[in-house]
Amino acid sequence: MIVFRPFVDEVIEAKVIGSSRQGLSLSIEFFEDIFVPAEKLPEPHVFEEDGQVWYWEYAQEEGEPPAKLFMDPGKIVRFRTTELIFKDLKPDLTMEEQKTERSMQIRGTMAGTGLGCIGWWTSEEDEEEVEDEDQEEKVES
Repeated sequence: MIVFRPFVDEVIEAKVIGSSRQGLSLSIEFFEDIFVPAEKLPEPHVFEEDGQVWYWEYAQEEGEPPAKLFMDPGKIVRFRTTELIFKDLKPDLTMEEQKTERSMQIRGTMAGTGLGCIGWWTSEEDEEEVEDEDQEEKVES
């Protein structure tokens, strides 16, 4: 049996799967109960109601408007684990209850250097390498 249990302060890469005024929902391939509350996003951050998406207002050179760095669903992000929440579940849950009840939830932060969308912290060459790897994976599939 394999057990997944990250430790507090562990940095993990995940995919953004949802966005709401409360924060971001993230997923790794085998686990989807990861949440980054709005107050744990990079400052200053803004929630765009129309697109239901968060962005970080990154200060540029003086006199330039801040860059809007979006945290769109589908983007890969790095977050730091801040809390693991465990819940005892009854063994006789219905199928519907099994879909909504979770035995573990991970809470995290994206406020910090190197955290957030990985594209914010990589050079153009690194991004091209990642895109090339993605293309190769699609061809192999």
